[in-house]
Amino acid sequence: MKGATLLVAYLTRDRFPWILALALYAFSFGLSVLFLDAVYWDDWTLVDVQPEVIVEVFRLHGVPFDVTGHLHVALLETGPPLYRLLTLILMFACGLLLWHIVRRIPDVQPLDRSLVVLAFLTAPLYAARVSLIMLPATDLR
Repeated sequence: MKGATLLVAYLTRDRFPWILALALYAFSFGLSVLFLDAVYWDDWTLVDVQPEVIVEVFRLHGVPFDVTGHLHVALLETGPPLYRLLTLILMFACGLLLWHIVRRIPDVQPLDRSLVVLAFLTAPLYAARVSLIMLPATDLR
């Protein structure tokens, strides 16, 4: 019972639960690091394609001042591992931002806030995040 009390005390602090969040997040999605060099089905539209073609394809999406094509070209020069690491970092950052957003809601208790963020970080949602083509959807725009 003492462990449960310590856990509740840890989660009810008015601070982001870094240790537990990082541990659970690493347990939930850390294995994706094993597939750092993998290229999935949708990613073949980016791999071994001329940089000018990639930039033009993303320019044709119609987003003004869109840098997505240039982002892909730059990241493809370093290879798929950087995509995966950026995705892991950005998704964890989304959890941290969610914590700060929920913190501004006066009726949400600190324990509930922490549990919502931990559920967000560990839920097996958005499995497509590991593909290269999904990085622009993952970033913090």
